[in-house]
Amino acid sequence: RDYYSLYGVLASSVEPTVPPLFEDPPQTEAYAAFAKELAERERQLTEFLDKKFRELVEGARARVGEYLLTAHAMRDKPPTDDYMLLADGDDLNPAMIIRYQAFLARAAKRHDPVLAIWNALAALGEKDFAAQAAATVQRAIAEATPERPINPLVAGAFLGKPMNKLADAARVYNELLTAADKLWHAELERARAAKQPAPQALAEANLEALRQIFYGPDAPAGLAPSDINTLALLPDRPSQEERTKLLKAIEDWRATGPAAPPRAMVLEDLPQPIEARVFERGNPNNLGSPVPRQFLRVLCDGPPVPFTQGSGRLELARAIVDRANPLTARVIVNRVWLEHFGSALVRTPSDFGLRSEPPTHPALVDYLAHNFMEHGWSLKWLHRQIVLSATYGQTSDERPECAKADPENTWLWRMNRRRLDFETTRDALLAVAGRLDRTLGGEPIKDICSPHARRRTMYGYIDRLNLPGIFRTFDFPNPDATSPQRPLTTVPQQALFFMNNPLVIEAAGNLMARPDVAAAGDAAGKISRMYRLAFGREPEALELAWAEEFVSHASEGSAVWNELAQALLAANEFVFVD
Repeated sequence: RDYYSLYGVLASSVEPTVPPLFEDPPQTEAYAAFAKELAERERQLTEFLDKKFRELVEGARARVGEYLLTAHAMRDKPPTDDYMLLADGDDLNPAMIIRYQAFLARAAKRHDPVLAIWNALAALGEKDFAAQAAATVQRAIAEATPERPINPLVAGAFLGKPMNKLADAARVYNELLTAADKLWHAELERARAAKQPAPQALAEANLEALRQIFYGPDAPAGLAPSDINTLALLPDRPSQEERTKLLKAIEDWRATGPAAPPRAMVLEDLPQPIEARVFERGNPNNLGSPVPRQFLRVLCDGPPVPFTQGSGRLELARAIVDRANPLTARVIVNRVWLEHFGSALVRTPSDFGLRSEPPTHPALVDYLAHNFMEHGWSLKWLHRQIVLSATYGQTSDERPECAKADPENTWLWRMNRRRLDFETTRDALLAVAGRLDRTLGGEPIKDICSPHARRRTMYGYIDRLNLPGIFRTFDFPNPDATSPQRPLTTVPQQALFFMNNPLVIEAAGNLMARPDVAAAGDAAGKISRMYRLAFGREPEALELAWAEEFVSHASEGSAVWNELAQALLAANEFVFVD
């Protein structure tokens, strides 16, 4: 129930076909022409989906007998069997068959007065059907009680009717239910003509019970217009292809049409929020008890209060950041600590449960979480609090007595040595080479490893379906799933990148071409300046001797200096030095 309470919130939120504008559109002829064409493409898609929706629900009601027969024939098959293939022509909708199948199963469990005779006849074998059908109908009517009634309209329709096969029963139900549906539409039309409010039900109770088969909360045909966007409800391949074509026409035009303005990525609430119900055994066609949209019961002090504002997304967001919620602030400060120290206070950043590791410093987690909220959930305050601490300011030097008592550095007696991630490594390459573009904002860049790409790596374009191999080489997380922390691997491809990639070779050349490096008079001066830029320190005596030995055999204009620069860049120990 906790799961489906959140499911109801998210299922009531949709991504609009055309996202909203960031600001008021320009009042130009070019934009007016763009907006007119966009509206036309939206109209075509809306009309197509409306037509398919009407065809689907009207067909599900007009052909109820066929759906009953087919659902009965498929009663022992799971929804993944071959009957789920796309329908063609006038075939029944496969998704609607499943809905009728689940509907009949629920009706059999709770004794539905309208479908009781159907369920009794459906239990007969095919060979003995004609011989036993009349007696089965009479017995079902005779055994009816106030607790297990039979709808009298259904009973009257079956009495005296010859039944040779189950299809005859399906025909009777088709006539009964479609007749009730016609009466319902006549009532709606009468109210509309008289300019009266639309009725909520048929006045005669037995007729209303028949109408509920089509319009009740569990009715197979009781779909919302937005449900037609689910491809499974489009019955044939041409319909699916047409929907895809119309949708792509809208998306292409709003993205690339002349005078197309930038738009915001948003979610919108459905006009009527979905009242979620538990999927019994995870089957969306086997609906259980309803669940209100609300916050997780396990995190509430007392019964949770159902959400009432639209989908409930705003109320959910407020519940997540409620000061009484014990998790949100702790999770945030733990992850920020992880980024600064390389290991978290709770070593399982996505699991604060009873089976996870306990925090190494529980009082520190609570202290940071409390003060984080007290300072308005300010991440800037949190970063400052951490990096100005004595713990963060420690060196990484070994202390034998501490290492013996705490070899994993659990108690933070020194700063952990850390490797740079790929984004920082690439930015450091460009910064040391004097080529980093620090401009804020703007569009992403497609090829961040191009020698001419100078933007910060955070502006790299990420295609989730085609992630560049260089990202995976350097442990970039899978963009299709949440990743609490990155793995750390050491593989040959990482060394090969620094040896051969044009980005590194170009950066080495640019490092040597920097005015402060080129102006150094002798080899020792150049080497010293390169170390200052790459590592933020002077070279040690042995390092200086090695570097001088390396370049001593170079002739005038040799590339050996670039090779030295590339070797220093490949050390992967960069710091930013302006």
